[in-house]
Amino acid sequence: MNSGENRTRKRRPGGGGLAGALSDVRSGASAAGGVRRARRNHAESADSGGAVASRLRARVGGLARSMRPTSSWGSALKTLCGAGMLWAWQYATFLSTALFLPGQSIRGRSELETGFYLLQAAAMVFAVCLVVAHYRRPIRLSTGHTFLAAGGLTLSTLGLFVALRIHSLVLVAVSSVFAGVCTVVMVGAWGARFSLGSKSSGQLVVVSFLLACAIYLSMAMIPNEVAVGVLLALPLGSWVCWMSDATARHSLSSNVFGRADESAAHADRGAPSSPEELTAGTWRLRAIPWRAVSVLVAASFVGALVASLLTTMTRGSAGDIFHNGAWVVAIVCVLTSLAMLREHNALSVRSMYHIMVTLTVFGLLVLLVFGRLGFVVGGAFAQGCSLFLQIMIYVIMTRSTQRFDMAPLFSFSVGQAVVAGVVLAGSLAGRAVYELARQESLMLPLTCGFGILVLFYMVTSHVGRSEELFLSRTKMGAGARAEAAEDDADLDEEEDGASCEPARTPVPGPGSETLSCGEASAFPPAAPSPASASAVVAPFPASSPSTAPAFEEPGDPEALERDRLDRFAQTYGLTTREAEVFAYLAHGRSRPYIADALFVTTGTVKTHTTHIYRKLEVGSKQELIDLYESFR
Repeated sequence: MNSGENRTRKRRPGGGGLAGALSDVRSGASAAGGVRRARRNHAESADSGGAVASRLRARVGGLARSMRPTSSWGSALKTLCGAGMLWAWQYATFLSTALFLPGQSIRGRSELETGFYLLQAAAMVFAVCLVVAHYRRPIRLSTGHTFLAAGGLTLSTLGLFVALRIHSLVLVAVSSVFAGVCTVVMVGAWGARFSLGSKSSGQLVVVSFLLACAIYLSMAMIPNEVAVGVLLALPLGSWVCWMSDATARHSLSSNVFGRADESAAHADRGAPSSPEELTAGTWRLRAIPWRAVSVLVAASFVGALVASLLTTMTRGSAGDIFHNGAWVVAIVCVLTSLAMLREHNALSVRSMYHIMVTLTVFGLLVLLVFGRLGFVVGGAFAQGCSLFLQIMIYVIMTRSTQRFDMAPLFSFSVGQAVVAGVVLAGSLAGRAVYELARQESLMLPLTCGFGILVLFYMVTSHVGRSEELFLSRTKMGAGARAEAAEDDADLDEEEDGASCEPARTPVPGPGSETLSCGEASAFPPAAPSPASASAVVAPFPASSPSTAPAFEEPGDPEALERDRLDRFAQTYGLTTREAEVFAYLAHGRSRPYIADALFVTTGTVKTHTTHIYRKLEVGSKQELIDLYESFR
């Protein structure tokens, strides 16, 4: 039995979403109380047995929270396969000969490269339009939109296949532009999955690109007739993996995402059954870590520039150099994954940045010293390091989405636009350098020297050495920086079992929240009600014979608390999903904790929290807790 089945069975006896939330809150509170009591009584030998029991309950509570479907092997495998197929489709379609039948003229390679550049331009423009359109009117996506995007990629592949047969540049352009639009939607869908779970989710991004490189490199080993069928199936296979994983998550948190058959009293009319997680959250441009992204963009641009120049000089195809670069990326991904498994550490973007810059400089030095003899090795390192730095941009977007409660569709659309812009700018710049210089003896050394100087400056200057850049911290103003630091404090304290949430900014309301960690852990402020006290302090049945039964007895504290939450939700018009989130908020849980418990993004929790604050007409968590404590 997997962890998802355990979680489902645990929530059903309690009577639905509120019961599940209460059960989780009580178990989490037991862990917090156990840790605090264990620390206080550690020096008291008379109560050593109680301290040991408290520690044991805390460990059990933490273990239960860590066993979530988003960290299971099945979910991780679906994520790796689905995302890997999406990345592989883009590389194998435009940068390989998979669409060419045996005996066909290679004249169509230039047409396909033109389509690749149009794909990048379309993705960049559509991402910008998507953000602007959301500011004018909020965007909501349903499962059908993701299916249409995957189907659109398959149709684009078919259109490219036909266009290369009849040598129609117009059809190549139309298919490529349509593919660029669909790619943004699919990247946003997988970005929502990457942003779930712990901070180690960035490792999934790296391994998914490793799988993409493996698929891309294997395309040259299979017959072209089979390769065309594989290309047509890759986008739909990616969508099937995403849909399977998303359905499993949403079935475990149906009260957060809602169901189509729910009545108006319990769900919002017209709300999509899934996936709210794509668009829920902040759509603020200042939430993007622009300084961190700019460092990676500058280094990646140098590699793309050199690779494009080499392609133009050799009159070859971009796929030739990309093929060698894919080997470099695959090797780096394997070594990175092995290092993370051995040391049990999260992926360090800062360390990988320095390694990639070093390897890029090595490739440029090979080109300077050996000239044309070093094209294969130098071009492979330049192209491979440029591609891996683009992967790091996705990793930073994943961590920033988790930290700043951003909507995955927003953050990963911006990330896709940045990556597409780097690829397009580097390719065009390489061709422009060749057309302007026209002297091989000068343009290659000058370009390599320029690249080495840029990379040297980025590494040695304060811009490139700043540790904060690669922790996804960005200049967002004092309030936002404080919020980011307090998010880290929340996560650290919840790992110890604490349930406090420090000060936060930006939920609409008449006031601002100044609740400190100590105050949060001390709630209720006055004399708590018997029901709430039992729900927080008594997580396990007492050993005395007078203990009440666990389920649905008239005097059962859990039943009383559930009834109180139901009445509170009905009084203030909370939907079922808002009521479940409120059950955690009323017991002091932070947004990262709630997102982890409900298997949703922090942006989803933030959206529901904003709605709750507006309906309750409160401006801080302390006001929310006081309002709930005074409700009878």
